[in-house]
Amino acid sequence: MNQAWMVGPVLIQLYMLFAVAAFAAAFVLLRYFSPLKEDLPARDGVQNAYLWGLFTLIFSTGLFQLPLLFRDPLVVLSYPSGTREAAAAVIVMLTAVLYDMRKKGTSAASLISGIAFVLFSADIVYTFLTQPAGVDISWLPVSHPAALYSMIVSFIGLVMLFRLKENSGSFYILSVWMLIQFLISLVERLPHLFLVTVQPGFYIFAGVCILGFGTVINRLQRQT
Repeated sequence: MNQAWMVGPVLIQLYMLFAVAAFAAAFVLLRYFSPLKEDLPARDGVQNAYLWGLFTLIFSTGLFQLPLLFRDPLVVLSYPSGTREAAAAVIVMLTAVLYDMRKKGTSAASLISGIAFVLFSADIVYTFLTQPAGVDISWLPVSHPAALYSMIVSFIGLVMLFRLKENSGSFYILSVWMLIQFLISLVERLPHLFLVTVQPGFYIFAGVCILGFGTVINRLQRQT
């Protein structure tokens, strides 16, 4: 149950605390146990990408509600983020990766590897804490263990990141993770990406964007 508390004018939900704990743990793991533990520029780039993604997720609602934004901006900012905001966050994060690569010379593949590492780690922790429910299986008196599916896929993703000999494969690992999450979302009662309720198609969009981005980057690097 998603309990909530009022702290002054702010409503704090239990799932918010779970999300904060999940990402805090993920960034600690990135710092001390990830393949990027010795790569400070890449870790900084990963943190920047997530900060830009979070900013977009929270504030891009106004871009999709422009008439209402001009009439009552506070009302728009109180709208919960959804599929469109999550899709915008993906685009902004990939743009941040491209910026780091072009301006700072950081490997885009290393940045995607770090983004994937944080995402997979946070998903395992958050899913374990929240235990999202799956839909009923028609031919059995049980429901799909959606939480278990997601944790297994994220764990396999982490193992594959550690086994990579070249970070260029991280694009494909993250893309496949997104596409498998699409399948898992079909058996979830309420498909979501952490605190954000999303349509299953979001995962296809994200997977295709990451795959296309990675393909272009890999080709450009081969030409140089």
